[in-house]
Amino acid sequence: MELKILIRNHKSQLAGDRRIVEYLREHPKFRLRVPNAWYAMKNTRGWDGYKRFISEGGLFDTGLLHEVLECLSEKGGVRLTLSDKRRLSEEPGELVTELGGLVGRGYQIEAVKSVIEHTVGGLVFQRGVLHEATNAGKNLIAAMLYASLGEAPKGLFLINNKVIFNQAVVELTELLGSDTVGWCSSEKGVNWKNFNVCMVQTLSNRIKSDRKVKQAVEQCEMLLVDEADEVIGYKNTKHIFSTAWDAPVRVALTGSADTAKNKIKNKEVIAFFGPIIHTTTNKDLVEQGFSARPFIKIHTGNTHVSESTYTREYELGIMKNKKRNKKVWKRVAYHLSKGRHRILILYRYHKHLKYLWKTMPQEISEKYRVVGVHGAHKTRENTLRDFKEGKVDILISSMIIKRGKNLPLMQVLINAAAGDSHTTIKQILGRGMRRKAGIKTKIYMDDFFDTGQFLKRHAKHRVIYYKKEGFPVKELYKKNP
Repeated sequence: MELKILIRNHKSQLAGDRRIVEYLREHPKFRLRVPNAWYAMKNTRGWDGYKRFISEGGLFDTGLLHEVLECLSEKGGVRLTLSDKRRLSEEPGELVTELGGLVGRGYQIEAVKSVIEHTVGGLVFQRGVLHEATNAGKNLIAAMLYASLGEAPKGLFLINNKVIFNQAVVELTELLGSDTVGWCSSEKGVNWKNFNVCMVQTLSNRIKSDRKVKQAVEQCEMLLVDEADEVIGYKNTKHIFSTAWDAPVRVALTGSADTAKNKIKNKEVIAFFGPIIHTTTNKDLVEQGFSARPFIKIHTGNTHVSESTYTREYELGIMKNKKRNKKVWKRVAYHLSKGRHRILILYRYHKHLKYLWKTMPQEISEKYRVVGVHGAHKTRENTLRDFKEGKVDILISSMIIKRGKNLPLMQVLINAAAGDSHTTIKQILGRGMRRKAGIKTKIYMDDFFDTGQFLKRHAKHRVIYYKKEGFPVKELYKKNP
């Protein structure tokens, strides 16, 4: 059996024996069940509920090339020819390990090398996923990678968080220079240079309304995307991707690679960027002295709560549960007694803030500055800044805190929100792990093991997620049921 693969930057084409194409189309790696597909199947005649990542004509996203080659190798008996039709940089460049007076850490240099030296099927393949935990220094990695790619490639750095965007503009400008770094955002406008930091939604809108911006994006040679696991499914992201379709260098920077429950979402990240080629974990950063060491305790949560629906069970077992909310404040009081005065309490839904506020002990409200915040608060950025700077003792926050907020003074994190997401667990664990020299080398985290048809299952999963991060977990609920 003979097969030829025509490789381009965005899409590649299988050409040859039809039996091989069908084999790959139906392979479990390229045929994934769509979540809740049975709803759509009722109204879609002839659809079997699966998404296939290889078309009937043999087209597939080039990021999947490594998996295609792996499957063909497993099958055997295929005479394979690779035809590389990509537009690639003619200048290979040299590895840059120091910028703006900063020398890259060992793992940062290895992350950059993993992109520069990456090959698939013997071909240069400067793309992939950099799985870098919070506090890994993604901006320095991005800057070193850009500087290592040869003479001034046209680059885009896509970001979907205003705080992260502002930090990236400042830090990348310091590292690469104001003549190199530009930006595109609703607040700062457009200042186009060779390497541009862009808010996803704003850039998508500009592509539609500004011909010059569209042409600049079409000429993109290097595409970096922060927290790609979050933005991969957005229409605005896909619009930018389709405009920068010929970019040869594609890198996803994320602390939560391949942890989403939606397997299709995980596959879409790989399809556009390529495989995970470098990983730096929270545990790595702790062991190397760059992050604070977490101490995690799981306490007994609610008791005897069981409802027919998850929504009702969460309402009665988490939000309105007085005993559980009082346990949250009991943990706060314990940490305060130990001299830990920078405490973050996380909740999920706005109503929960009201019930936590009602159960707060008077001695805490009188002695310490306690502030609540969620996404609808107009002063949320000021409140978060005050907490970051140590002007607030106890912050009760919704999940707006989970991305882009480094809190070096925070000493305690209390997860009152429950939940069942490995990605969220990694994000909230990373919020307070930034180490503050001479002030903080440890971070304390409290969570709760709840009862109920749904809540107990979620609690079990969270314990597993914490352990997967490689840190010791004290399961106190087993001793105090």
